[in-house]
Amino acid sequence: MSQPAATWAAMVGSSGGSNQRQATTTFAPGPAPATAVVDHLETPEAAVRERWAEEQNKLHQLLHERDIHEWAVPGVEGSLGSPLRLVGGVDISFVKDDAVTACASLVVLELPSLEVVYKDCTMVEMREPYIPGFLAFREVNHLLARLQVLRTTAPHLVPQVILVDGNGILHVRGFGLASHLGVLADIPTIGVGKKLFHLDGFKSERAYREKEYVEHLQAGGDYFPLVGRERKTWGAALRVTDGASRPVYVSIGHRVSLETAIAVVMACSQHRIPEPVRQADLQSRGVLRRLEAAAKHGNGGGDGAGASGQVHRGTRAGRGGRGSQNGRGGHGGGSGGHGQNGGRAGQFRGKGQGRGQVQGDGP
Repeated sequence: MSQPAATWAAMVGSSGGSNQRQATTTFAPGPAPATAVVDHLETPEAAVRERWAEEQNKLHQLLHERDIHEWAVPGVEGSLGSPLRLVGGVDISFVKDDAVTACASLVVLELPSLEVVYKDCTMVEMREPYIPGFLAFREVNHLLARLQVLRTTAPHLVPQVILVDGNGILHVRGFGLASHLGVLADIPTIGVGKKLFHLDGFKSERAYREKEYVEHLQAGGDYFPLVGRERKTWGAALRVTDGASRPVYVSIGHRVSLETAIAVVMACSQHRIPEPVRQADLQSRGVLRRLEAAAKHGNGGGDGAGASGQVHRGTRAGRGGRGSQNGRGGHGGGSGGHGQNGGRAGQFRGKGQGRGQVQGDGP
């Protein structure tokens, strides 16, 4: 996804003000030379790249590409501990034609049923620019915030491992979003890419389809390692089900081996996309659809935007009422519970000043 020029202009105005003032005083009225405009726009991005690359390298030193956890996955040799039970998934979906406003979601599924036991979707604004190779700096803080809310409100549902819609070490500097999140949250993570990240001499996906896919991906569970020119294994192309001929690209995020990462993805898959990532995507897109529908019907005029909600199993502490969702807002009665048997709590924030809340029962 390319970054709109307007976002860079906003960034220059706030954090690169000296550059902007210099451009104003140097050039006479009228169009500036093309080279000067290019320099003016590229200078802040170059500075950001350098700073972020340095931070990536420092965090990379804390990365562990081996199993460091206390749970076991069937089929993994030497896997010790109690069976893996709680698996998280994270995703960020953007409002249509808007590169700034998005919905960040965290879901937790229970194995082996793959039942969603927790979900949290919150509207966020991207304050950092998108720069290829540095996606984590744009998104990771929003995901960390969702995880912190879970740790505070429902610590018994904190996932033992998180599947990330993005790459781990399958990255130009070996430190993609999944690795970044894992290191900062100190939690095992796995990268699940839908498209092949081209680096280290990898062929195109089309070339793989014509040969390696046909030879090695005959059925669900088949995979082949992604090995670079220097014989480094970056990840694996994995066919997760018999019905999904296209693979996903699995990579180590943090504190798991590639063997474990593949086994976890297989344990969580009913479709091509592993269920934790798929559910996180469905939940975030569902919130955006509801906001779009509300906006079309005039339920919450104004320029602001936001929506947030949490749902997790709990004791039925009461059946909630339903608050209004118009621009002036309202509050539903009752409250959702927390614990074992179902319970629901959610919140809808309309655009502008309007605000409404919905609280009820049963996910």
